[in-house]
Amino acid sequence: MNYKLIAIDLDGTLLSTKGDITDENLAAIKDLAERGIIFVPVTGRAMYEMPRRVYGCEYIRYIISSNGAVIYDKQTGETVSHNFTAEQFARIYSVLKEYEATMTIHYALRSVADSAKVSDEVFNYYRVNDYYKNHIRTHNVMRDDFDEFFSEPREAEMLSVFFRYDSELEEAKSRLEAMGDIDITSSTVGNIELIRHGALKGNALSKLTDKLGVSLAETIAVGDSRNDISMLEIAGLALATDNATDAVKAKSHRVICHCDENAAVNIRDNILKN
Repeated sequence: MNYKLIAIDLDGTLLSTKGDITDENLAAIKDLAERGIIFVPVTGRAMYEMPRRVYGCEYIRYIISSNGAVIYDKQTGETVSHNFTAEQFARIYSVLKEYEATMTIHYALRSVADSAKVSDEVFNYYRVNDYYKNHIRTHNVMRDDFDEFFSEPREAEMLSVFFRYDSELEEAKSRLEAMGDIDITSSTVGNIELIRHGALKGNALSKLTDKLGVSLAETIAVGDSRNDISMLEIAGLALATDNATDAVKAKSHRVICHCDENAAVNIRDNILKN
């Protein structure tokens, strides 16, 4: 197959476990672009949480963010969003407020955190792992008036929620699913990520390939977590990193290297070597 587009997750896939992109991966992206292959980061991060060296790479034009809620064209500045309506968001937020949980909210292309809950003590209470602790501190916009601000209806892109108790996670998940028009995924233990129905990574990828005139059969998708499965299921070639969950590996045609071993290089040299 003559593959024309690579859709690749960031955290746990293109980025190393330190959350950065290597020079080797950037060089591979350049090589692939010069061969006419479109390289698209597809991430759960909000747009302005993108690592600067990824966002600033001249060989990357399109970005899918907030788990598929946003498709962004760097060249034209066009943004295609599939956000929660203000009314949907208000109902979701009122449910989540009943549980022992902390959340970040993707709003206006940024990820927003409650400044009162950004501490090791609070993070540990809600079982936020070290990677996400650092990510929230480094990339989120902090609001002192978080609850007051989001108690008002907002057209949010995504909510990422960490629960103190698994039993509450499952109960909240069931209640939210019963509302309809919500897709629920996850990127780590104790976490759920909420987006409007139809805003999954796979749906956004399908919209982008239609726009670009690329068939899904000519597309490679690469990921490591549950929130990548929707794009792995529709791509012509689905790849999982070695550090991926078992569920992701089961949905993939092939397992490649660990995210610390340069996924873009591995795809260029081993998958697209011919």
